[in-house]
Amino acid sequence: MTNLVKCADCGKKVSINAHSCPKCGSILSEQTGFHDAKQKLIQNNEREQKRTEDNKKFLSQLIAVIVGFFAFLVMFSSVFFGLIMFAGAALIMPSVRKLLAEKYLISSRALNWISFILIAVGFFSGIGETDIQEQEIALEDSQEAANDISVKDIDVSQSQNVDEGNQPKPVAKDYSHVAYEITESGYPKTYARWGRKWIDDINSMMPLAVQRVAENPRCDAPEAADLSDNRSSPKVEAVFYVDCSNGERFYVSQNELSNTTPIQAESDVLSGQPSEYIKPCQEMVEAQLNYPSSFNANIGTNAFKGTSGNIVVEMSFTAKNALGAELPQAARCVFGTNGENEAVITNR
Repeated sequence: MTNLVKCADCGKKVSINAHSCPKCGSILSEQTGFHDAKQKLIQNNEREQKRTEDNKKFLSQLIAVIVGFFAFLVMFSSVFFGLIMFAGAALIMPSVRKLLAEKYLISSRALNWISFILIAVGFFSGIGETDIQEQEIALEDSQEAANDISVKDIDVSQSQNVDEGNQPKPVAKDYSHVAYEITESGYPKTYARWGRKWIDDINSMMPLAVQRVAENPRCDAPEAADLSDNRSSPKVEAVFYVDCSNGERFYVSQNELSNTTPIQAESDVLSGQPSEYIKPCQEMVEAQLNYPSSFNANIGTNAFKGTSGNIVVEMSFTAKNALGAELPQAARCVFGTNGENEAVITNR
């Protein structure tokens, strides 16, 4: 908006509230057409101000509709958290904000924070509720499948009337084709670290590791196996990894080959919901910042468990750099099943 008009005598732009022109000293109210120009300028400013307010009102309503749509989706998993998001969306509406400001004297800044907190709590809690429901469904499916298998085993055992002494012993499957044999020509560095005797033992133990994993109901079919360089200690302990067709991964040490303890899948190592790792990720990110207190997370943090069992958290945020300038950044945290965690920060 502008409050300047031209002086009819010298052409200099002066304020409509001025008594006289600062350049030529002419009395503005005595100039021909000054009152019309002043009135026209006031009307233009009022129209521009109304247009700006209408644009802000439309944008607020649009944002409220978008948040309301996501709140509707959240209600499929949790009605409570969906209603919380609807409350946050309502606080974005201009009419609601005006009513609260007039009746309860709540500032616009306070309403912004209340709306943001309600939307964030409703959204992230609703996502966490969805994860819990999905895991409960998966657990029920696995229990039903296990019950079906138990019923089939009982039926088979009851239908067999052959003397137990005459039944043939089960033959163990050959998994030598799944394990990668280590040779001096194919893996010279590994061969040099372990030595011939250990390599011979490793090649004989690897099919046994695959057999142990194949007995686990979490593995549909062993697909590949090899020596784990990261978890093994040369000439001390060999650790093998076995990948299954359904994406599950298992680690088997040589000491576990001789006991009957079930082998745990990597996807079961880290407990809790992926959303529970958002806070530790934020703490890891803040530890790397020049000004940790300037960390401000944006809406849209994503947390999930990968097929290898690692939990990944991805978030965008703003924080001050060494010069004190606030910059948009992104972070990716990986919580490993081996206890090694890392957070990588990049600029957006």
